[in-house]
Amino acid sequence: MTDPREGACGGDHRRDDRPEQGRSAGDKTHLDEGDSDGALASTPLLPRVRLYQTLRSAHLERAHELEAATIVYQNKRYDFEDPLTVGLDIRRLGPLAGAWQLLRSPVTTLEINEPLMLSSLKTSALALTALWLRHIVGRTRTAVVTYAIANSDPFAEGRDPLVGDGLRKRANRMLARRIWQRVDRAAFGTSAARETYETVLGTVGLRSSALLFPALPAPFRRLGEERPGDAAAASDTGGGTNAAASGSGSDGNDGGADSPGSGCSTHGVSRPRNPNRVIFVGNFTDRKGVRQLLAAWPAVRAAQPAAELVMVGKGRLESEVVAAAASGTGIHVDLDPERREIHDLLDTAAVLVLPSQPSRTWREQVGLPIVEGLSHGLTIVTTEQTGLAEWLGENGHFVVHDPASTAELSAAVLSALTAGRPPGAVLASLPARDGRLAADDWLFSQTLTISDLARAFDG
Repeated sequence: MTDPREGACGGDHRRDDRPEQGRSAGDKTHLDEGDSDGALASTPLLPRVRLYQTLRSAHLERAHELEAATIVYQNKRYDFEDPLTVGLDIRRLGPLAGAWQLLRSPVTTLEINEPLMLSSLKTSALALTALWLRHIVGRTRTAVVTYAIANSDPFAEGRDPLVGDGLRKRANRMLARRIWQRVDRAAFGTSAARETYETVLGTVGLRSSALLFPALPAPFRRLGEERPGDAAAASDTGGGTNAAASGSGSDGNDGGADSPGSGCSTHGVSRPRNPNRVIFVGNFTDRKGVRQLLAAWPAVRAAQPAAELVMVGKGRLESEVVAAAASGTGIHVDLDPERREIHDLLDTAAVLVLPSQPSRTWREQVGLPIVEGLSHGLTIVTTEQTGLAEWLGENGHFVVHDPASTAELSAAVLSALTAGRPPGAVLASLPARDGRLAADDWLFSQTLTISDLARAFDG
């Protein structure tokens, strides 16, 4: 099998073997609760603030393309890359500390986690209480916005242990609804999410606005390249990107300031795409369908001996993935590569597979690997669990309707390899402006809506 890493940036692809990249003291804009950096701890938050329960590298990459905002978070995702924080104002604060900072800062717009993310209800409620206290003492009202992609009812019977039973469930539902009613602008990433919110929490009222921005990517670009929709979006919102996106305000290390979707800035020539290569990117866990994929793969190889499967990621099932790779069935494992290396690997594949599985506590909302695979022109094979299933099915991709069926999965992968869409056709189906970035343009826009006028009239 050809090594899929040929021509990729850097050598070793096990992150644990690489030295940690650091920053100088002058670049410090990342505060942990209890940090001794008193100057940053006492600095008010920026006018725009984003609350994250869990922060991941994709959030940091996106932040470099958006106007400056303070990011307040509590936990790091497994794929968190610290160099991406360079040039960003990031504070790791608990719910009370975060609310205190909001109370004392001139925040004009606050983005909260979506109300159906039950693990963030306490943080959102405390943040909104801080905004209410600011307002009753005469300070300017803060706009509250959210981006919603939840596509399942967390209050359904036996759904989520965080909901609890009886009184606790009613209290959680009431709190989620109160938070939802305080939201001024809600952007939905999928039509499934919009339907879920309307069913579970109700439609927004006159005092709020809600729009659908399909969570589709723009075609992938490398550092320094501009998407067709970016300049127009910057002009429409009157701001463009923040300093980090243009390269200023950072330490000059391109590896730490790559913008969303950016890959290796050191090469401008794409590597050849292997039409027989299938790639999986994500956490090696049951809910991502790793076991179903490994079980389905022998049938794919039997029908198409040249097929290759590249497993990219890490996780609890790592030993099973490595064992499957040792069986000589065309499987290659790339453990925990850096973000830029993942994009290099996506450039070499023809099909991305993400066979997400249902569980009591979780459903695939969108699937970042799906979004990134589309941005590289790959044909997608996934299950009906993702909120993008309808769009994918309508646009020539392959959706498995029984997530547990390895036979249906292997047939879908074979169909994608033999009758998948050409990369150019996949890219042509995507918007010029990334859907999540377009949603952010609207969420933080200063242009008044009818709902804004209704709030002003009501006082």
